[in-house]
Amino acid sequence: MVKISIITVVKNDVNNIGKTIKSVLSQNYKDYEYIIIDGNSVDGTSGIIEKYQKKLIYIKGKDKSIYDALNKGIKFARGNYIGIIHSGDTYKNKHILYSISKDLVSEDLVSYNMDYIKKNKIIRKWNLKLKKLTQFNFFYVAHPTLFIKRAIFKRRKYSLKYKIASDTDFLCYLSKKSNLKYKYCNKTIMKC
Repeated sequence: MVKISIITVVKNDVNNIGKTIKSVLSQNYKDYEYIIIDGNSVDGTSGIIEKYQKKLIYIKGKDKSIYDALNKGIKFARGNYIGIIHSGDTYKNKHILYSISKDLVSEDLVSYNMDYIKKNKIIRKWNLKLKKLTQFNFFYVAHPTLFIKRAIFKRRKYSLKYKIASDTDFLCYLSKKSNLKYKYCNKTIMKC
């Protein structure tokens, strides 16, 4: 059984953090850990997280950016693979981690599909089927659906020099590593 670490970074999102926490904690796959990095929320977000504190790893403190917070979460992660779910996003159902655990065998990177929802309707499906990750197509990967071997983060973390594009920078870095094994699975795992 593969251990999976899930990370959520949040700051002042009292209206959405609860549904994300419930979505992760409802998963029927047992070999996972859930890490929440809270950037010193002051709107009630922290109180919601604290209700679930016994079921997750909760780190609260100041950070420089979302990427600094992600790097903190990665530092605490102990899973073989690391995935991200943003506050407000949810897994499609309670079987998602169980389903993807079967895909996380020998690949270094595995990506999936996700749906964008507005007013309970799908407004966009992100399901671009990539057979190989290259420097010409890496930006087609839906970053929140990407599960990455933790060992890769020992070599490189998210850069703090970009305020909003460090995930793109990181994907670009991964796409240039010809020795990494990438796999796309045609499953929709997330709603955002």
